[in-house]
Amino acid sequence: MPRMSRRDVTAGMVLGRDVTNPRGQLLIPEGTVLTEKHISALQLWGITLLHIRGPEDDASVKPAVPVSKEALERGKERATAIFLLNRDQLPHPFFEALLSHVANRFAREEMTQRKEEAPVPVEVVSVVGEPRARTAAEMVKAVGTLGSLPMVYHELIQVVNHPLSSATDVANVISKDVGLTARLLRIVNSAFYGFPGRVETVSRATTIVGTNELCELALATSVTSVFDRSLRGVVNMSQFWLHSLFCGSVARMLGKFRGGANTERCFVMGLLHDVGRLVMFSEAPRRARATLDTAAESGRPVCDVEKEMFGFTHADVGEALLKSWNLPSSHREAVRRHHGPLSSRDLNVDVCIAHVAEMIANAVCIGRSGDRAAPPMFVEAWDHLNLNPDDLQTVIEEGETHVRDLASIFGVDES
Repeated sequence: MPRMSRRDVTAGMVLGRDVTNPRGQLLIPEGTVLTEKHISALQLWGITLLHIRGPEDDASVKPAVPVSKEALERGKERATAIFLLNRDQLPHPFFEALLSHVANRFAREEMTQRKEEAPVPVEVVSVVGEPRARTAAEMVKAVGTLGSLPMVYHELIQVVNHPLSSATDVANVISKDVGLTARLLRIVNSAFYGFPGRVETVSRATTIVGTNELCELALATSVTSVFDRSLRGVVNMSQFWLHSLFCGSVARMLGKFRGGANTERCFVMGLLHDVGRLVMFSEAPRRARATLDTAAESGRPVCDVEKEMFGFTHADVGEALLKSWNLPSSHREAVRRHHGPLSSRDLNVDVCIAHVAEMIANAVCIGRSGDRAAPPMFVEAWDHLNLNPDDLQTVIEEGETHVRDLASIFGVDES
């Protein structure tokens, strides 16, 4: 029984297995003849893969886009180039599955003439008198109010942490900010959650999503608005946030496959993994750009070049920024160690999720935060998550579905 991408499903096909939501609730039963309304609902729910009855069951199955052997070989060449810094690990099951997916993706783009343009590189304006911060914390301090979260977020955290507060108190704080309210309701009503009924109020959203989970989403929307105000002339913010949103979406999916609670936390960790780069581009734009150019020309990891030129990396700056925001240690650890999950004696699930999600995001090439090739990966992180490589296709396709909705909600231009 073939498993098909939702994009290839057409009205008239027959569902081969039940479609359920993450809670196991039945959405569409096996044997249903799919209609356009079903297909639209599948998109809303974020369902990307379905089991469809094949020709032997008299179901009309739309053939996949034919891919020539030559196009596939060129796709493999492009994919292999992305994994240049991981070439010794390509036989690992994770890389075998990821390379196959990316190669087929490139080949299909070529065959359907939907080849994507190369991501726009980060561009830096000329800045005179660039300061030299000696530590990551000094760099965060130097940017001052640029990296400050809105007061409504701090007020929200105070209410959440108060032992006598209720969901109504949380909703009242969020409702003070019209823009935040609108963004949160759009997220809750998007394919990111796939709720069958519409959520009309913040109070209802708090009830069904959870107070802590809604706070994570409030943090996510606050961060993107903070940096977008000042760096548009320095960094290609659309490319940066597309990469970050996709990484966050993939991290959330990895958390869901592990069966963890509060996968919104995973989303935020993935979203914020490279936020230190924005601080570096704000405080030292020419040197920050030089690290990317030097890494690309020499074929070395960006973090290694940052360490040489700054004495610290964007991961260190990101941790310092999150510390200045008083975010939990779990968030800070995931950001600090997303390039080095083995830097501590114990492997940490959140850190491993952030590390693996960034590898997937760089491989799939949705947006870009600076790296031109996928950074070195520690396969021990994937092994620690104990996930099945066969699930990578679902993780990636659902991540793609979510990032399109999120880009619109977060005001990110996808062009």
